Amino acid sequence: LKRHGWRKVMLRAKHPKKADDEAIEAQKISDTVRLLAIQNQTKRIRLMFQDEAGFGRINKAKRAGAKEGIVRAFHATIFANIGMYGVVEPMTGESFFLVIPYCNTKCMQLFLNRLHDEFPNDILVVVCDGATWHKSSKLEVPENMTILHIPPYTPEMNPIEQIWRELRTQGFRNEVFSTLEKVVNRLCETIATFQKNNHQHYSSAVDVVHF
Repeated sequence: LKRHGWRKVMLRAKHPKKADDEAIEAQKISDTVRLLAIQNQTKRIRLMFQDEAGFGRINKAKRAGAKEGIVRAFHATIFANIGMYGVVEPMTGESFFLVIPYCNTKCMQLFLNRLHDEFPNDILVVVCDGATWHKSSKLEVPENMTILHIPPYTPEMNPIEQIWRELRTQGFRNEVFSTLEKVVNRLCETIATFQKNNHQHYSSAVDVVHF
């Protein structure tokens, strides 16, 4: 399917009010980008979508081919994982990822600071969900950023969800890692393969923070 430009989709029922909320927020995002472009005619405006995801030493089991007679292994659970903050610009495919142990205001602040360092000369419109650390009054948003929030329970409005899915499929399918360091290495390696294998122009940067 992918080779021919197709993908699998699942139909989802949508409440009329939810559809209205999405339309309102989409218009708000569009208006914000347009206004910033007028106010900053000499600078580049980037519309970017942000989110976090967790990756662990043992991942959810998926179907796999096996020779007849092979016994399926017991799927154990180890509660050890690492977080990854990410942002992507759908129009260009450019992105930035930061591996951080936790999801909280302190880590979100660190991510915003690193994002600013990555695109210091551009105006960034960063769209994310309503997680508490995204809305914290303690966040000090860099001057070149505007943060907007999508309505609750609307992951389909955030394109970076597709990247998380591809990361899990390509790098973490039926894998067990002996250490979290190996999880981090696999994250970095898998994102690097996006640049090599994706048929679209895809540019990404990855950084790791150790606490």
